[in-house]
Amino acid sequence: MILQLLTSHLHYFREEDLSDDELQNLPEYIESLSSIMGQLETVNGEELAVLQRLTVLLIENLTKLPKPFHWLLIRAITVAMCNLAESGGTLLDDFLSNIGKEVLIKFLLMNF
Repeated sequence: MILQLLTSHLHYFREEDLSDDELQNLPEYIESLSSIMGQLETVNGEELAVLQRLTVLLIENLTKLPKPFHWLLIRAITVAMCNLAESGGTLLDDFLSNIGKEVLIKFLLMNF
């Protein structure tokens, strides 16, 4: 059930259609989603991948956010990491390793 909800929200936050309002709401959505995941007994790879994709989408669109909203991005990622760390296991490690890979690949593609 949660995977269906996450997938539908991922389609809502498509990169090419991201409005200013959606972008400004994305940090809060990431915080809420990570809080829910932190309460679940198990989080599968597909569910974690949705959170990772939304986080990468937020990082990629940082320059579109007004400067006063940049702290929201930092806060959202920090809160997400804390929520995942509290759940125990390797959830935080998995989240960070895949985020790092995606952001690095995007960065390299944008600069070459």
